[in-house]
Formats: sequence, structure tokens, C-alpha cells
Amino acid sequence: MIDFNIHRFRNVAEWSLINSKGTLIKKFFGIYFTLFFFMMFFSRVGGDGDVVPVLTTVMGSVFLVISGGAIVGNMKTKQQRISYMMLPGSTLEKFAANYLMVTVGSILLLAVGIVAADVSQWLLNSAIDRTVSNSYIIDALWHSNSNLVIKGDRMTLGEAILILYFWGHSLYMVGGALIRKHACLVTTAIIFAVTTCLSIVAVWIGGKLCDYGYAVYFYDSALTNILTDLGFFVVILFNYYLSYRIMGRIQVINNKWINL
Repeated sequence: MIDFNIHRFRNVAEWSLINSKGTLIKKFFGIYFTLFFFMMFFSRVGGDGDVVPVLTTVMGSVFLVISGGAIVGNMKTKQQRISYMMLPGSTLEKFAANYLMVTVGSILLLAVGIVAADVSQWLLNSAIDRTVSNSYIIDALWHSNSNLVIKGDRMTLGEAILILYFWGHSLYMVGGALIRKHACLVTTAIIFAVTTCLSIVAVWIGGKLCDYGYAVYFYDSALTNILTDLGFFVVILFNYYLSYRIMGRIQVINNKWINL
């Protein structure tokens, strides 16, 4: 089956959710306990009140980006692959269901984990010492600065963050679909290595151009920004398509380190 049927897709999504509840619970408690102890530590030591929201945002952003590595997390074992491949649905429907799990599902999981951790630390701190009890979520909302999202000449900071999020998320989706074991860890190592090599090459080329008297200019214009956004958009779509194609080629029996 290569078509997309909304009723089959709903059944596949429900099946994925039910059979992934164990993994989702583990991820939730991992987020919850990490943030809870993190919030408790800073509330007791009396550190800067802005540290917790900032680091929580950073940690949450990293979690959301690398969550793409779990795009085939429900097909790790032989039995899981057999069960998932035997579902009455096309590869596109199964891919779409998994995509919702690693995007919308990860966002909801993170949001619930943050709220639960904040409420828990507030209740515990209130029982220990009311003078240091506070809600980091309420404080962050109350003291939020609207200038964090600046409307520039071409795009907002929020739009740039969304582009970078989907770009990074799509890279981890390719890694998650391609690499059979420890996908997130291996993908992170590959991205780090490639980024380091490209940075070294860029610095070397820039140095050579300067040695020969050339100057490199980056023009901030509407056309430049449109082309940049278009380039990211094409790469993101290509990564999504590539991860979809890799998922469709996963075999039940595979002893290799990749899924091809």
C-alpha cells in the first residue's frame, strides 16, 4: 500500500501510542527527575533566578531536536519490526505516525515534564521553607521580556529558531532511520565531526582569501534571506524524504550497524 488513508493512519497512530507507552513513561520520568533535581538545587543554593529558565530552555531544545533520532524507535527489535510491518497501513502512514510521536509527542512530553517538575519543587520547597518557594514557570511568564523576539528587517528570531529546530531535527531523523544502534549518540558524533571539518575548511579558505587581498562580504538583503530560507527548506524536506525512504527499506533480520 502506497496511498494515505486517514482511518488507517489513525489506527496506526493509536497502535504506536499504546505500544510505546513504556518508552514514553521512561522519557517522562527522565525529564521530570532531571528538571526536578535541577530546580531544587538552584532554589536551595539561591542562585540567579534567570539560570533555571534559561538552562531549562536549552535542555528542552536539545531534547526536542535529538528526539528525531527515535523516528524508528518502535522498530528496534526483530519482533517489533515484524509487528509494525504487519500493521494494515502504508509506509507513509507509519512514517507519519512516528513523525507525530517525535514532534508533537515530544513537545507534549517535555511540557508535562516541566510543569510536573516545577509544581513538585514548589510544593516541596513550600513544605521546607516558604521563603524560598516559588514557581519558575510563573516567574518566567511574569518577567518575560517581549524583546526576546525581535522583529527585524527580514525575519523574527522566532522564525530563525524554528528553521534551525526543523533542520537539526531532520538531521537526527536521518540518523535515527539509518543507524541501527545508539542512533542519537552516533548522529551527534557525526554532526560534530562534519561541523568541525567544515569550520576548519571555512577558516582556511577565509585566511587564504585575506592573504591574497580579497574581502568576503555577507549582504543582508531580502533576496539573500529568501534564498537562505529556501536552502534550509529544501534540505529539511530532503532529510524527511530520505528518512522516509530508509524506513521503507528496513528489514526484519539485520545484523549490520545500519538499517540498509
